[in-house]
Amino acid sequence: MKKAKRETVEYRYYEMPSDIPVLALLGENWIRPYGELGPEALHFHNHLEIGFCYEGHGTLVIEEQTKRYQPGTYSIIPHNVCHTTVSDGGMLCRCEYLFIDVESFLESMYPGDRRFAERMARMVNQRALVGCAQDNPKLPQLILALIDEMRQKRPFYLMSARGLLLTLLIELARAGEDGQAKTPSPRAERNLVILDALNYVNSRYNEDLKIRSLAEACHMSETHFRRVFREIMSIGPLEYINIVRVEMACNMLRATDYSMDTIARRSGYPTMTTFDRNFRRVTGCSPLQWKKNPSNYEQKLRNYRIAAFQGWR
Repeated sequence: MKKAKRETVEYRYYEMPSDIPVLALLGENWIRPYGELGPEALHFHNHLEIGFCYEGHGTLVIEEQTKRYQPGTYSIIPHNVCHTTVSDGGMLCRCEYLFIDVESFLESMYPGDRRFAERMARMVNQRALVGCAQDNPKLPQLILALIDEMRQKRPFYLMSARGLLLTLLIELARAGEDGQAKTPSPRAERNLVILDALNYVNSRYNEDLKIRSLAEACHMSETHFRRVFREIMSIGPLEYINIVRVEMACNMLRATDYSMDTIARRSGYPTMTTFDRNFRRVTGCSPLQWKKNPSNYEQKLRNYRIAAFQGWR
């Protein structure tokens, strides 16, 4: 009897800039064929993803649904929603993306009304949207204006970007309110049981994490949590912690001049010995080798992540 094909689902964590909770992925790096691993290789993010297609066409897979995209298509994918993009026939597509920490931004805009900020964030994250100007002319206009501000970085762009972002989120909240309430798929419901643990690790990776604390965040016993985590992720919670810590270390090696000791501590490793050992386990090289030529080892880290997260369904 032929075995059912297993999906790969990857959790992609993005860290926000310190000055504005928007990460813009723009430019030539995003002219590429998408979905080379196929429609079963899904991923999800810790933040809202907004995409815009300028050239090319293909299929967006969002959990159990598929949507076609072409030039002018925008996509709004809430955090923790499994999805992927697949170009038709491996063609080059030109897309750009914004990742937004919705909750942090709204809390900063409404510091005296946390309940309102939380309600609006829920409405923004109500459902995924895929459309074009004919469906809602305001959304692509706002998306492109925000992309332009983040690209050009003209004087006062942060102030302008915040205003555009707030207006954009209001439009998304209205769209979420107008649509049907999203019913999580069986796969999504299953994965959500450990979501609090994933978020706990991603926000506190530099601390002395205990598996017991992750289990408590998910309201499980430690034994049950370890079993459920491995069933869903195909790796243990400690290995996941190391993946996140090494990724954060790679970001610091690439973008800062911190000493190795400082990077080790900021990544959650108390000693250089444990830092070096775990870094080599994940990337196949030492931190110093990575710093000298990160491009040689970037794919090794990605391959490790994909292999580690095999087993999600």
